[in-house]
Amino acid sequence: ILVVILLTLQRLQSCLALRYEGLLLRENKSTSCQWLQVSYVEWLSFAEHCLESGFYAIANKACENALSCLQKNDIADSRTDQVFENLRATEKINKLKNRALLSASSHSVQAQAAVFLRKNKIEKSEKQSPVCETIKCNASIWFRNGIKNHNLRKLHARQRLQQISGGSHSTEI
Repeated sequence: ILVVILLTLQRLQSCLALRYEGLLLRENKSTSCQWLQVSYVEWLSFAEHCLESGFYAIANKACENALSCLQKNDIADSRTDQVFENLRATEKINKLKNRALLSASSHSVQAQAAVFLRKNKIEKSEKQSPVCETIKCNASIWFRNGIKNHNLRKLHARQRLQQISGGSHSTEI
């Protein structure tokens, strides 16, 4: 089942990527061939599909392209009924763009890391009691003190050896 899901996701990504490339190619070629011009409705539809699929940054870019198309239409066509339709479309695109930006920011690495750390902290605090922490603290102190005492004993033994060997060297000279 997991393989089927992954294949479906890959197909969806491939379809969206091809669609995006196609829209961009048409947009670039539309300067020489007017009939290739991409409408704001196409960009809006693409942005909605990207947002539904979790591609928030691409949805944001598609919204920007849709707004750009609308601005071109505003300049070219200034009829009253068209102006109101363009205003409604602009509002819809801006709402979609804001949703994409909000979704992208909430799914950012920092946001995910903060959620993960918060969950981790809560889980650790539920698992550990204060008694365990004091025992761990005492155990580590005992361990460190044991190492210090061991090192001190070695130091004193070495100093005694040096005094003994140093004393015999001084009598020989």
